[in-house]
Amino acid sequence: MKKVLTLLSVAALLAVSCNREELAPSEGTPSLKGKTVLTISTGETKTTMGEVSEGKRPVYWANGDKVAVNGVVSEPLADLEANSASASFTFASVIDPPFNAVYPETIWKDDLSVKLPQQATSGILPLVGYGDAESLTVKPLTAAVKLSVKKYSGENPDLDKIVSVSITSEDTQLSGVFGIEFETGALTPYLNPVEEDRTVSIRPNLTLTETAKDLFIPVPAGTYNFKVRLTDIQGHFMEISTTSAKTFTAGEIKAFPEIEFLPTGTAIDVVITSAEDLIQFARDWNSEKWVSVVAQVANDITFDAESSAAFNATGGIGLKESYGDAKDNYFNGTFDGNGKTISGLKATVPIFKATGSDGIVQNLTIGDDCEFVFTQSNTAEANFGAAVNYHKGALENVTVKADVSLAPVEDVTQLTTLGGLVGRATVGTVKDCSFDGNLAAPAGFTTSKKLILGGLVAYLSNSGSISGSFLNGTILTEASVSSTDKTNPYLIVGGILGINSGGGSVIDCETTDHPTVNGHYGADGANELPGTIVVSTLISYHTAVGGIVGEAVKGSVSGCKNGASISIAMISTADANARYIRTGGIAGYNRSEASISDCVNSAKIVHRANPRLQTLGGIAGINGGSVSGGTNNGALSISTSSVSPYSGRLDYIGGIIGDNRSANVSDLHNTANLEISRVESTDGIDVRMGGVFGTNEAVLDGGTDKNIVNSGRVYLSANNSKVPSKTTLGYRLGGVVGYSTAAVRNVVNEGNVQMGKWSSGTPSNVSMGGIVGIGIDTPLSGCLNKGDVFTSSSTTAGNAFTATGKPIRMGGIVGGLSGASSISECQNQALVYMNATNNTDDPKEEAFFEGGIAGFVEGVAEQRITVSDCSWTYSAGNVGGRRGTCGGVVGYAEYADVSDC
Repeated sequence: MKKVLTLLSVAALLAVSCNREELAPSEGTPSLKGKTVLTISTGETKTTMGEVSEGKRPVYWANGDKVAVNGVVSEPLADLEANSASASFTFASVIDPPFNAVYPETIWKDDLSVKLPQQATSGILPLVGYGDAESLTVKPLTAAVKLSVKKYSGENPDLDKIVSVSITSEDTQLSGVFGIEFETGALTPYLNPVEEDRTVSIRPNLTLTETAKDLFIPVPAGTYNFKVRLTDIQGHFMEISTTSAKTFTAGEIKAFPEIEFLPTGTAIDVVITSAEDLIQFARDWNSEKWVSVVAQVANDITFDAESSAAFNATGGIGLKESYGDAKDNYFNGTFDGNGKTISGLKATVPIFKATGSDGIVQNLTIGDDCEFVFTQSNTAEANFGAAVNYHKGALENVTVKADVSLAPVEDVTQLTTLGGLVGRATVGTVKDCSFDGNLAAPAGFTTSKKLILGGLVAYLSNSGSISGSFLNGTILTEASVSSTDKTNPYLIVGGILGINSGGGSVIDCETTDHPTVNGHYGADGANELPGTIVVSTLISYHTAVGGIVGEAVKGSVSGCKNGASISIAMISTADANARYIRTGGIAGYNRSEASISDCVNSAKIVHRANPRLQTLGGIAGINGGSVSGGTNNGALSISTSSVSPYSGRLDYIGGIIGDNRSANVSDLHNTANLEISRVESTDGIDVRMGGVFGTNEAVLDGGTDKNIVNSGRVYLSANNSKVPSKTTLGYRLGGVVGYSTAAVRNVVNEGNVQMGKWSSGTPSNVSMGGIVGIGIDTPLSGCLNKGDVFTSSSTTAGNAFTATGKPIRMGGIVGGLSGASSISECQNQALVYMNATNNTDDPKEEAFFEGGIAGFVEGVAEQRITVSDCSWTYSAGNVGGRRGTCGGVVGYAEYADVSDC
């Protein structure tokens, strides 16, 4: 049967001293009173002290608390109300009185002794109770030292996190095994305590602020001198010693005055001078020799084949068996590389397998003669990085120059991540780091699960951050990813970060151009396409590639610059090979909970692919979130000489965003040229190309300062003998937006919109506009076009081409407009000219239409389209073509009203 005991607690009285070195009681002694109520729980919270009230500081029970009575551990508390001073504890077996009770349960040793921990927890004071009845009163077993610590007020902003506080006596036992008289609660120490028993410490992980925060450290009753040491996350420490012996009574809390943390020294526990030292350090940490440690590298470290094998055998520093595994032993110390370099290491494991939230790795270089080749064992999710596989700590000023790659493994069924520095980061930070090597996933690696590559970090899954860091190397993937999920990218590649899924941030990071990687494309794979970031594979159903981030599910990217040229060389030969490609100079896919701000792309991005759908943008391939303050200065192009295997083919390309689905866009400027050429496809072709947005389904508004601007050329020169099979398909080119289904306001185009002469085939179903190529349900207002809209290389007859089939529409503001649309207060200040011949004079279906404002406007009887308060001015006075229907305002209007133009 089960036994239920009710334990009552008592409250402590707190004393505060005014002398920095002295401690003294000033408000009395403790009195812990109250009843407790027990239910079964798996909670992990612990009993804590409440706020001082009338000189008393109460102790409350909390869910998850357990006690030991006569050596039997209770079930944990659950469903307690807040500030519960009493609780009943349930035991799985009958316990005979008298009852000897202790809290926490871990300090019980036997009927005559308890063991006070060397590693305590702030605010948790041991309690003891004794009695014959099933209602016991417990009281404090120890006293406590209170420290109120705040950030140093002078110039030292980096000293902001305390990871350890210890109290050490010269000759008095403070922890370890004590004799106990349960009836009185008196402790009896050893006469000659060993060194480790003269210390008690806590690990508060205390982030310091200008306001002091309290820490409580349990100490036994007695009279003794002691020294307090506070240590920060980088191993800097501050020491305070008492000047005379202090007397403590059980339950009493004595306090230091407020302390401003100002270190007086640095603790270095381990000095590493050789490869053998580093190997031994890994062994020692993994065998749990330390809870925390400060290690410093004193010399450059050189590995050979034998020492490389020995380091690989350690598995890396900080073991992580699997998620939630009790064997996890994250590195929670400080490892200072001291500006030194590791060279010659041929590794199959990272330097650190897992860093904990207190782990710091800094000031280290991994040389270019090192090499990391990781093997996915295919038994569980695998995260690989040269510096850290799984990262929860701080990585700062670390440079990896080594090549990092996956070993060829076929038929992988587990998620795999590969980062130049870090495989997966959660709450970890990466600051002022660099990857200068070559990151690669080889053709022999095949998987049906996600494959994620990041130049610095592959996977950011929580609130961590990457800041001030650089990609100076290259990324190449030729691996095959066979998943057919069309909603989520399964091949994800980012110059800085592969995927951000947990709300973390990428701040002030940069990639540089080293276009030394060659991707192979074409029907026989004989053509080479160089780049810094290259995706070259025959099989990847859904791909996302970004110069900074491949896919941003959540979180932010700000102040970043992409200078790394990107090449996508994927030629599909079967239906399941390459359907969806999303590429952006900053992010390939920016989802609804993600944001991009104040970023610049200056790199060339080239697609040589023939998928079902590809979206390409100077900032983002697809945007469903927020993009503000974005500038693209890098040329973008799509081209392929291979016929698409799909019945339909969609190409969306925008100077800023290829496919925009959000109204949260502002202050965007494209200065680069966009080009689509040699589009070999079936009659299902659909091209949407715009100087800022390829295709758009959200309200766009440049505001009063008209801050959505295109200054680059939008150019189409394609060979396609197939006429689009539907009127909803075709070629849509706009100075700002290629294809829009929402309002466009106060935007500006300064670049030319041009369709070149085709060497074969005939263009058809084309819509070209200075602002919008084609608009459906698109009110246009306050827009300004300064860029010429024309076909062929000039307006001379010699460059004319013949077009048959569906119409070609050209306008200074919009090529074609239909649905719930309108045009108001728009200005065109440039040429509109079509240099082409047509073999039919059909006035609507198979003709050319050019207008100073709109080429073709088609409403319906129930919903007419209005064109009002618009103007067209151009010094040469050119609106026209070799054949077709021309108008100074509108080339062709049906169910439309034109006024005040």
